[in-house]
Amino acid sequence: MDIRRYTRLDVLRAAAQRREALARGELNRLEFTISLLDFLLRDLDGRSWFLDARSDSWFVWADDHWQPVATEAVAERVEALDRLPAFSDQAADEIEARVGALFSEEPPAGGAAMALTELLARIRRAFEEGLISSDEACEIAATQYLIDETGGIWTVGLQSGGWFRFEETSWHPATAPPAPESLLRLRPEAEHCAQCGADLESRHLCRSCGHWMPPELEGTSEVADRALLGFLMVGLGTLPEPLVEPWDPPGGLPDDERPGLVCGGCGASNPAESRFCNQCAAPFGCPACGAVLSTESRFCSQCGAKVAPA
Repeated sequence: MDIRRYTRLDVLRAAAQRREALARGELNRLEFTISLLDFLLRDLDGRSWFLDARSDSWFVWADDHWQPVATEAVAERVEALDRLPAFSDQAADEIEARVGALFSEEPPAGGAAMALTELLARIRRAFEEGLISSDEACEIAATQYLIDETGGIWTVGLQSGGWFRFEETSWHPATAPPAPESLLRLRPEAEHCAQCGADLESRHLCRSCGHWMPPELEGTSEVADRALLGFLMVGLGTLPEPLVEPWDPPGGLPDDERPGLVCGGCGASNPAESRFCNQCAAPFGCPACGAVLSTESRFCSQCGAKVAPA
């Protein structure tokens, strides 16, 4: 699941945008109702929140059910599925400039290991500020690794900041970063396919003729070449640890917890949205406006019409 971080104000703006889309006819009522699921949230401590986009009412999940809360009680920073607009007080080109600046800063002195540590920290910072989503962060991070003279592949965990080494088919925690003198350098990547001469759009695969060109290393050995090829086949694109925890919100929305209707004629329990009793067919709805009412109601609470007794 692709996750993005938002401010509380971002979420409120998104809810207002959805209501405006409904009013303009860009969303129908069913689409709007389904989109309420996009407003399931969690804070950085793992607590679940929900904003009812129909009324800007906030709820927190506590004691196994949704409880209403005041806006000021809601966490300032929350995570949600990346379905809400990435709002910001800055214009889109300013946001793009911020992301670009984040990754164009000069790496710190101290060698490749320190530079990689700093780059992964910048990726995480961009996610924390809501500039990129979790999938975008992971896609960037999965292309960043170091290779040593034995063919060992090294990277830094996005969540912990600790070092990991790829061995055989999976990543394993390392107690220390790789020794600087053991690291190999990649030769500059080719711009044209060595087989057909076409411009390369992908890093290692020619889309014109299908020629596969793995990266070439300076000062490499057969052992390192085999290990690197194995990583490219099995481990490329994988990360040693997730950036975010799995998305697992509560199973229902606050509306799902409304008390059901009890039929005044037969006493049967019915879902809150029922129009007729599921046992005796007594009507719950107002004959004038259709509002859902108890079978014991004598007048409609919405329009004041008289309701015939069951």
